[in-house]
Amino acid sequence: MGNCLFQYLHISFFWSDKDLSAGHYRRYSAKSLSELLRNNGFSIEYKTYFFSFLVPVIFLFRTIPWILFKNKIKRAPQKEHNASSGIINRLIELLTRFELYIIRRNMKIISGSSCIIVAKKSGG
Repeated sequence: MGNCLFQYLHISFFWSDKDLSAGHYRRYSAKSLSELLRNNGFSIEYKTYFFSFLVPVIFLFRTIPWILFKNKIKRAPQKEHNASSGIINRLIELLTRFELYIIRRNMKIISGSSCIIVAKKSGG
C-alpha cells in the first residue's frame, strides 16, 4: 500500500472570515485527524506542525478581528499571501527553509498554523 500526505490548516480557534472566503469547512487538530485516519485503516508514519512563525500573526490580524467584529466589517478581497516587502519575503523564506530543514530530518515542530501527516493504508 502507498503513503498519503495530508497538509491542512490547524487550530480551530483561528477560524475566521478568511477560511470562509477560501472555501474551508473545518480545521482539524493533529490528534483528531490522526484518530480519524486510524479509525479508517491508516497508520501514522509522521506528523508535525509547520508555519510556526505565523501563529501570532494569524491570531493578531485574523482571529481577534473576527471575534470582535464578526459579520460587522465587510472587507474588500485582498491578496494577503503576496507580501509586497522584499524584507518580509526574505524573512518568510528563511523561516520556512529552517522548518523544512527540521521536517526533512523527521524532527517535529511543536506548534504551527498548519500540520502535515504522512499516513499509510494498513494492509488488507
